[in-house]
Amino acid sequence: MIALSAVLLSPLLLSPATPLAQETAPAKEADFVLEPRSKYPFPIELVPPSLKAPQTLCGTAIRTKTFLQIKVHAFAIYADAPAMARDLAAWKGIESKQLEKDRSFYQAMLEDNFDKTLRMVLCRNVNSEDMREAFDDDLGPRVKRAGEELEMPGGVEALKTFKSFFNLDKIKKKTEFIFTWHPGGTLSSSIDRKPLPDIENKALCWALFDIFLGDKPIEKKGKKTVMARVPEILAMTRPAAPRPAEASGEKAAGK
Repeated sequence: MIALSAVLLSPLLLSPATPLAQETAPAKEADFVLEPRSKYPFPIELVPPSLKAPQTLCGTAIRTKTFLQIKVHAFAIYADAPAMARDLAAWKGIESKQLEKDRSFYQAMLEDNFDKTLRMVLCRNVNSEDMREAFDDDLGPRVKRAGEELEMPGGVEALKTFKSFFNLDKIKKKTEFIFTWHPGGTLSSSIDRKPLPDIENKALCWALFDIFLGDKPIEKKGKKTVMARVPEILAMTRPAAPRPAEASGEKAAGK
């Protein structure tokens, strides 16, 4: 069996941080970060195919394999900045070095509460069968755990559907994959911006992001660097309005 760590993404150093506007605005063409090992550009703001509004870059990384450090794919995490600023307000003012050691922060990132996106760009040609097997090895145990321990059923069947997206002869270098986790547990996917059918399953959404942000990430250093810009985002972004239920609760508490 081939783990995703063996088929697909090492640490990344970000270019100097780009100041974030308090209100999300369309990114200019030059607003991107170069992942240093792959030299692939990642825009500061990304509009996934399933959304109309841009998401903000949290950080990037690269996956390598073997002692030869063969580059497999570069990856980045994006998020709805105002919603993240609202839901992660408890971590505002905390520096990256502290966040890296804070398990509760990463667990909060894995909550089903705001839109977040994983963007991957291959650094080499990949056999589609190997890629399907890799996802099965890394997502399989996680969707099983989600069903047994986290009350997220249906992951095994959802994973079968997900793997069917990769029935291609060969997946070429620089192929772009975008996976967006929408609140409620819907996963939107695209290959080179071509949308694929949505999969409604919270277990699969959680498992996919847990690969990179969970307790046992496939790239330990990458887990830190894909969150490197979060302190800046929390500091500079105006939080979204409270959810209706939260707002009602606050109003009632004030009476």
